[in-house]
Amino acid sequence: MIKWVRYLFFLFVAKGRHGTHSPFAYWLADTVARQKPIGQFKPLCYKLHPKTLHFIHKLTTSIEDIQLIEIDKNCQEGLFVLSEHQPQFAIVSTCIFLDYWQRQTAPCVHPDTIVLVTDHNERTNKMAWTALIKEEQFHFSADCFYFGLLSPKPGQAKQHFLLNLN
Repeated sequence: MIKWVRYLFFLFVAKGRHGTHSPFAYWLADTVARQKPIGQFKPLCYKLHPKTLHFIHKLTTSIEDIQLIEIDKNCQEGLFVLSEHQPQFAIVSTCIFLDYWQRQTAPCVHPDTIVLVTDHNERTNKMAWTALIKEEQFHFSADCFYFGLLSPKPGQAKQHFLLNLN
């Protein structure tokens, strides 16, 4: 019951394509979220909410030349390396990504890299999500209720959005 109330509150305060001041957020809400999914998409490691899966599929079909990286507790952490030379789309758990980010001495990522955080809304991960939002290098952060998004976007002012991308 509480989750439904939180979801209704989210729908009331979240912005769609109109009401965002960021070209990137507008692009996500307009171009990506409104496109019709083509075919099927199955991530390697996760059991995700169907709305998250649809968004991942839409985003990966909207962006050319992006490398998809997935990691969770069951995947090998050695496969998870963010590159500063190529844009990447990383799908990761909140605590795992925060731990990875804090272990990096000087983390550098490509400006067009997008990190999708899968479990940011769970009670145990709220503090980790808040810490990731406050990271200086991530200028764009968005809470999309079922998932969170982070991206460096260095030309943009640091902002956090509540985006309705469903």
